[in-house]
Amino acid sequence: MAAQLRGDIADFCKGVLASINLPPRLRNIFHPLEETPYKWTSIWLSIISTMLDPFFFYIFHVNDHKKCLRLDTNLMIAVCLIRLLVDSCHIIFICYHERRRRIIFVVLDAICILPLPQVMTLIIRRARGSEFIDKVKWLKYTIIAQYLPKLIRICKLYIEAERAPGMPVGGYKTGSTLPFCFIIYLLPGHVFGGLWYLMAIERVTDCWKEACSYGFGIFQDALQYGIVEETKFMPKLFYCLRWGLITTSSMAQDLRGSSDVEENLFVIWIVLTSLMLSFLVYGRLQIYLQFGTQRLEER
Repeated sequence: MAAQLRGDIADFCKGVLASINLPPRLRNIFHPLEETPYKWTSIWLSIISTMLDPFFFYIFHVNDHKKCLRLDTNLMIAVCLIRLLVDSCHIIFICYHERRRRIIFVVLDAICILPLPQVMTLIIRRARGSEFIDKVKWLKYTIIAQYLPKLIRICKLYIEAERAPGMPVGGYKTGSTLPFCFIIYLLPGHVFGGLWYLMAIERVTDCWKEACSYGFGIFQDALQYGIVEETKFMPKLFYCLRWGLITTSSMAQDLRGSSDVEENLFVIWIVLTSLMLSFLVYGRLQIYLQFGTQRLEER
C-alpha cells in the first residue's frame, strides 16, 4: 500500500509538471531518467534549504530596556514560506526517484524536509514568559539536528554527480568544483554566525534570571555592539556572517570563552569543522588544479 501511495504521488507530480509548458532544459531537470541534472538540482536545493535554516535564529531580538525577548513576525512568515517552497520541490524530486533509491537515503531525505523549524516557530509564537525562552532553545536544537543529515546529503549527491558519466553539467570539466567549494566554505560560517547570535540572546536572558553573575564569553561583541537588540534583519545578518567566516577561517583562535559547557562545545564544533573544511576545500582545489594542468599538457 505504501508503494502504491508513493506511485500515486509520483504520477500526480508528473501530471502537474506535464500540464506546465516548461522549457526543454527545465524538463530535463525534472525527468526521472536524467540522473545528473536531478542530482545537481537536488544539491542546490539542499544548499538553499540549509542556508535558510539560520534565518530562523534572526527572527528574535532583545529589548534590554524592558527585559523582554521579541519576535519578528514578518521575517518568521517569510522564512517559513520560502522553506516550505524549497521542501515542496524536494518532495517532487523524491517522488520521481524513489524507485531507484535505497531506503536509507529516502529516510535521510525525509529527515531533511521535515518542517521542524516551522512547527517550532509556531509553538514559540504562542508561548509566553519563561516558556517562550525555553522554546527558543528547542528551536536551536531542532535546526542543529537537521544540519548534519543535510550536510551528508549534499556531500553524497556531489560525489555521485561528479562521478556520473557524460555529465552535462558539473564536474571538473565545467569548473563546478570552485563554486561548490566556495559555498561549502561559506555555509558553516553562515550557520555558526546564526548560532552565535541566538546563543548570545540566550546568554542575555540567562543574565536577566541570575542578575549577571557571570561573563558573556565569546558573545561579548554581540552585546557590546548591540547586535542582539538590532531590529533590522540585514545589519545583524551580515555582522554575524562576518563573525562566522572570520572565526571559521581562524579556527576560533581569537575567541576568549568562559567556563560555560555549551559555549565550549560550540567552540570545539567550530574548530573541528574548520579542520574538516581545510582538508576538503584545499584537497578539492588541488585536484582541480592538477586536472587543469593535465588538460593543458594534453593540448
